Amino acid sequence: MKRFILIVLCFMVMLPLVAQMPDADKVSYEVRLNPERISPGLEGIIEVTFTLPSHLHANKQEDYLFIETEPFEGIEFFPTTYPKGKLHDGIVSYYGTFTLEKRFRVSADLAPGEISMKSFVGWQVCIE
Repeated sequence: MKRFILIVLCFMVMLPLVAQMPDADKVSYEVRLNPERISPGLEGIIEVTFTLPSHLHANKQEDYLFIETEPFEGIEFFPTTYPKGKLHDGIVSYYGTFTLEKRFRVSADLAPGEISMKSFVGWQVCIE
């Protein structure tokens, strides 16, 4: 019999300066856990896909564009992986739809069942 762990992510959104940015409320994001169920001893990925209006972009600045997770015993989190993006004036920028990823490894000793983890996603957008 396979043992599975169902991870429930509780995301809190950190959205700096959004009230001052026209159309910033039109930024959308979707969070996925891949796979949705995971066996102890295996790895998974938290994926956050952003969709920005055409006249906005986000820059790769880890203080302003991120996925963070609170520590959880039995789960090891790795640094956020950023997509390639477009280099402009020495800064990597993202337009349209792009995805950030955070890999994690579940300890082989973690008991099967459902767990909840608090995670945070944050972004700041800029006008084109």
